[in-house]
Amino acid sequence: MDRIRGMLALAVVGALGGCATLPNDGTVDITVVNVAAGSATPFESTLVFTLRYQNSMPVPVTITGASHKIYLDGTLAGEALSNTEIPVPQFGDATHEVAAHISNIALGRMVFTAGTQKTLKYEIRSSIYVRRDQRTLHFTQTKSANLDLHGLDNALNGQ
Repeated sequence: MDRIRGMLALAVVGALGGCATLPNDGTVDITVVNVAAGSATPFESTLVFTLRYQNSMPVPVTITGASHKIYLDGTLAGEALSNTEIPVPQFGDATHEVAAHISNIALGRMVFTAGTQKTLKYEIRSSIYVRRDQRTLHFTQTKSANLDLHGLDNALNGQ
């Protein structure tokens, strides 16, 4: 019985040591660097978000997939999905464009409620999957800012 306990204790110590060798010693930070108008149909419009991924880890990583939910004035307006592999160097960054399809009814209602302020608060909730050293890490993040509707109007009108 003591031999079984000893082997079990050794297995637990070995497992803990294995976990200790795989620290999460950094993160991938996501920042929205640009928003532009894309195509439009009678039912939906496309907003193209340029995202910057910043790797604060001492090893290069590859983003293998991402989901970005876009909220306008607190209401879910659309989602951008990406399965593009994006290499991000150690202590470096990479940019990537994702297209979010936004309902014109929801967008119009939110623009109308913004009134003459010409800004609209947006929030992007991102969930990304990162390959690092044969492991897949999952990061989630929320960023908020104001969207300049005047600039978006100009882009939609080709100015």
